[in-house]
Amino acid sequence: MTLEYLVTQPLAIPEAAFTAIPGAPDIAKIIVSGGSYGGMWVMNAVPTHVPPDEVVPIGSIQTGEAKGQPEVAYEAASDWLREACAVLGFKLVHAESLNGQYGPAEAPFFSSGLFLIDRR
Repeated sequence: MTLEYLVTQPLAIPEAAFTAIPGAPDIAKIIVSGGSYGGMWVMNAVPTHVPPDEVVPIGSIQTGEAKGQPEVAYEAASDWLREACAVLGFKLVHAESLNGQYGPAEAPFFSSGLFLIDRR
């Protein structure tokens, strides 16, 4: 199932995000996470390797209806990042769902994924 989404904040990866992996200065490590609100999902991208006082969303989307379907929200986030990277001249080199970290009570309402982006 392909889920439609609206970009509410275009992806803008800060320079500091490209220092996440030692020996790979062109790779940014990004977490996209969010929650379901009335069946729609709000997903925010945050770099993992910036000073704590600078952790702010670097991009956001709002999806169409997919109530209780966190994997569908994760797939929408993956599609968004892949498309945004193509526009920016970057490449999405790894995508991994983190939805398994949520317990049964939280799982229908939260979604997240880990993404590696190469700027070369």
